[in-house]
Amino acid sequence: MTETQDALTGQVALVTGATTDVGRAVAAGLAAREATVYAATESMSDDVPEGCEHVLLDVTQEGDVEAVVDGIYAETERLDVLVNAAEFGRPDEGRDTVVTEDATRLDRALATNVRGPMVLAKHALPLLLQQRAPRVVNVGSALGPAVGSGAPGYQVSKAGLEAFTAYLDAEYGSRGLLANTAYGPEGDDERVAETALWLARLAGGGPMGEAFVGPDERV
Repeated sequence: MTETQDALTGQVALVTGATTDVGRAVAAGLAAREATVYAATESMSDDVPEGCEHVLLDVTQEGDVEAVVDGIYAETERLDVLVNAAEFGRPDEGRDTVVTEDATRLDRALATNVRGPMVLAKHALPLLLQQRAPRVVNVGSALGPAVGSGAPGYQVSKAGLEAFTAYLDAEYGSRGLLANTAYGPEGDDERVAETALWLARLAGGGPMGEAFVGPDERV
């Protein structure tokens, strides 16, 4: 079995999309293990799990990203875990194909699901790489790792996010970064959250640049 950390006392995590089922569950799970968790949402009127620090963050806006990461540094001087759970563009009736899906919706899916995590990495990696066994968890498609029909912006951007996981491993794996993608059975957000939380708790020497559909279950 892959080694994980049961207690995260003293560690700091940033979880985007903390209002999604997956993001909320991961933030709560990390806080329960005594990590300092910054739960990011697009509105301060959103509820976040008890014990988390609520931060305002639209991942499509680099200014927001820079401000949040700078704020975390000012308060804690460290970052151990980044969980990219913010997403946009799941299947919606009437917007099923690249022909019918509005270009504005396509743009937002790409900006949220793949560009956002890349910009977050740009600003967060200098902090992450100062720690032992820093983790980046990219939350994959609720439809599973294969790209099929429907929801083109969502599916293609999520495939791009998995490619970004591979890039992070190639570029920073030698420096100890544990970057992986979390999936689950199709449409099973609870299982996706379980997988993402497991990846967020990996110990040094854990898997890198891989995709999982459950703890220790590779795609």
